[in-house]
Amino acid sequence: MVQRDIIKDQIEQAGKVLGKVMGKFFGLESSGNIIQGIEESRVALKEELELDLDELLELEEFELEELITSRYFDGSQMEQLADYLRTIGEHHLAENPGKATLFFQKSYYLYRLSGQYSQLFSLERAAKEQKLVNLLNQANGPT
Repeated sequence: MVQRDIIKDQIEQAGKVLGKVMGKFFGLESSGNIIQGIEESRVALKEELELDLDELLELEEFELEELITSRYFDGSQMEQLADYLRTIGEHHLAENPGKATLFFQKSYYLYRLSGQYSQLFSLERAAKEQKLVNLLNQANGPT
């Protein structure tokens, strides 16, 4: 029982920290300061959750799952991180489609993982996944 309480506390703490970082990022993004938002959130994620964005983009899917679950992220937090990565990818889409593709691929995987961990079907998440498929096609050009 004590172990379960400790894990629950760790999940809640991760959620609070991630929520704070994402809130600030999306606030800056919506006010037109996305570059500042990316830089500040990148630093905060590394300092607060030991998540290095550059390293995260290089991970294989199983490694990403191990990393995220070792940080006690639940399905909702995985979806928040996926939203964040998708938004950064959209920012890079016009200037660097290859970099955008990396963000989109990780975001897509996190949405899928979020569904597995939450064990709930979400129309909103399904719409986000479809949007990512479209963004990936746009980033990779016509085939």
